[in-house]
Amino acid sequence: MNKDSVHIDESIVLILEKLNQIQRSLMWEIAIKEKVSPVQMQFLVYIEKNPDSLCKVSVLSREFELTKATVSDAITTLVSKKLVVRVKEKEDKRSFHIVLTGMGKKVVKKVSRWSDVLKSQIENFPAHQKETVFLFLMELVKSLFDEGAINTPRICLTCGNFQKNADTDISTPYRCNLTGKNISINDLNVGCSNFVK
Repeated sequence: MNKDSVHIDESIVLILEKLNQIQRSLMWEIAIKEKVSPVQMQFLVYIEKNPDSLCKVSVLSREFELTKATVSDAITTLVSKKLVVRVKEKEDKRSFHIVLTGMGKKVVKKVSRWSDVLKSQIENFPAHQKETVFLFLMELVKSLFDEGAINTPRICLTCGNFQKNADTDISTPYRCNLTGKNISINDLNVGCSNFVK
């Protein structure tokens, strides 16, 4: 590997760390104001962005790689702060999913400020650049998954339903075997609720 290649690799890591640091800093600031821990704040954001089927203690435990006891304690605290409620499942009264309250939604909205700023800046870049970066980041997450660094990425490239180079049409080179549709780069999913290993 040449010196320039090593430099760009290190620079990519640094810029990803910088973006993460900005997001963490904002989340920390809001967490302190709202008197919740950073993990509890992450749970609130996760619950807001995902369907009910993925908002259960067991799923949160797997997604965040925490014990069920730790997740359960955090959810109990969020319930006591009236930021979330537990909703019993209709088919199994012993099981429940977690839903944001109105207060919880307001807290998450404060955090979404960072996403809104980021999205408004991303909109300024040409589509081909965004597609290249998006595909690079998806491939990076896939390689981390393949190496065992993360357990549940829930992205198309690591899904059992995903098929690469399934179509000769350059605009839809991928296929989702669950939906039976050929898909484009823009259709690749991050956080799919139908993800299978």
